[in-house]
Amino acid sequence: MLITPCENGFGAFVEVTNRWALWSADSAIKLHNALSRFQVLVFPRVTTDLREFGRIARTLGKLIPHDFVSGLQEDNCIHEIRKNPDDVHNFGGTWHSDGAYLKRPPRTILLQALEVPNRGGDTLWACQFAAQIALSEHLSKTLKGCTVTHAAAPVFGGYADGCSMAIAQSSQHPLFRWVPDRREIALFHSGPCAQAIEGLTESESSSILDEIMEVASTARTFRHSWRAGDVVAWDNRSTLHKALNDYSGQLRRMRRAMIGCETPRFPPDSLE
Repeated sequence: MLITPCENGFGAFVEVTNRWALWSADSAIKLHNALSRFQVLVFPRVTTDLREFGRIARTLGKLIPHDFVSGLQEDNCIHEIRKNPDDVHNFGGTWHSDGAYLKRPPRTILLQALEVPNRGGDTLWACQFAAQIALSEHLSKTLKGCTVTHAAAPVFGGYADGCSMAIAQSSQHPLFRWVPDRREIALFHSGPCAQAIEGLTESESSSILDEIMEVASTARTFRHSWRAGDVVAWDNRSTLHKALNDYSGQLRRMRRAMIGCETPRFPPDSLE
């Protein structure tokens, strides 16, 4: 297994010579270290097989079922994300982090490409360590220690399969998040799930969250053009991601696993 980082240190490509070794204990340590360091790992054309995808996912940790997207019959902790040729909207088409409405959001996400458009359908990631550094001094000082309410309803309220209890889920998390294995601070925004900054009016919250998102989505980015069999893992604690919806009339079919969970915390002194 050869890991080649991108020039700016955000994102890396993993060359797999023996994919059976991917789910070994040794690989688990290497992948966790690489995820912490590079945040996004691309495994080019490694597998389209469900079982192998599940084994890679479980190498990274315990799988978490999704509250609103049904799991597969063969493995209910893995679900399919599909945009049919006649669908207008796609899944995850705005900048976001996954599951921020949970008390303990998923730590890692794994995505597998099964069928992809001839052109389009790329995924973008944005580094939230870089975003925290790029935030204006005024905003950084003003918002340090603030918490944000993240709610499921704005995104999943219309899901027919979602029970009222699940749709009503919300959690408060710090806007600045300490990532202990990196010993660094990341911004923690969840896109449309981020509803309000504690202590501010609705209009103030909305304005500031929009301003933060502008920085969060542009400070440092990585883009991947999918091919069938590609698998990508990313650190959900310290990245935002977005699936481009630029392939009208074409099918895009993926599998996703949500892995592990961690309570967002700040300040760092409380963890040391």
